[in-house]
Amino acid sequence: VSDKDFGDLIELKGTPVPITAIFKPTELEMIVKGDLMIMKSRQNDKIIKFLSLPDFRIIKEMGTMGGGPGELQSPMLVETADPGLLCYLYDLQQEKLYQIDTGFTMTETTFHLEKKEHQMFGSKQFVETGHHEFYYASNAPGGKAIYHYLPDHKDSVQLVFNLEDGFKKNLGWSALIGDFGGNLEKQRLVYAYKYFHQIRFFDVQTGNSRTLRFKALPNQDTESLDPRAVLAPTSVTHYWGMCPQ
Repeated sequence: VSDKDFGDLIELKGTPVPITAIFKPTELEMIVKGDLMIMKSRQNDKIIKFLSLPDFRIIKEMGTMGGGPGELQSPMLVETADPGLLCYLYDLQQEKLYQIDTGFTMTETTFHLEKKEHQMFGSKQFVETGHHEFYYASNAPGGKAIYHYLPDHKDSVQLVFNLEDGFKKNLGWSALIGDFGGNLEKQRLVYAYKYFHQIRFFDVQTGNSRTLRFKALPNQDTESLDPRAVLAPTSVTHYWGMCPQ
């Protein structure tokens, strides 16, 4: 697949409409549930904001930055189909998973998230595929992998897809960094590799996968097992962030 397969670029034309800014979002994440937009932004003291749709009126702000009880450090929004919940929050710095119910109450879940010795922060990205059924992408002995997790069942974590498959290079975890997402309705998962011009799709029901590769020059920096070399500013990145729906 190359740029020409997508057709000509169409330049959008219009008249800018100046408005008064409510706030300037940073480190932005958003998901929509019903008539709510749930937004993560570090702009002020409250990290998580709830806006009504379609008028974008802020109706609730919560989540104080910090390492104390009930405080957040590096939260990530996790979409849920549970009618009693608005979303989950995975704090990768603390390796904790919280839930926010429809009454805007945030509580820490009892889900067991394994944190290895000397691990400074978590590496998981979650997708919910059913009631208390999750898949998550995380560091693995072979680099990175996708795991199936049933929090209501002890010892339920199972490796289902190895994200190093197809490379045949024994790459380290840093080279396989990417964005993980899913579509609950289609029962599909997707992983976009940050340093490689390719995306993998996974069928939850059949276990099959398909890889979409874009034409690109080799990225020699990512073949090192030294994370400092892979994460250096000279490494070329292809994808940053995902909207899997």
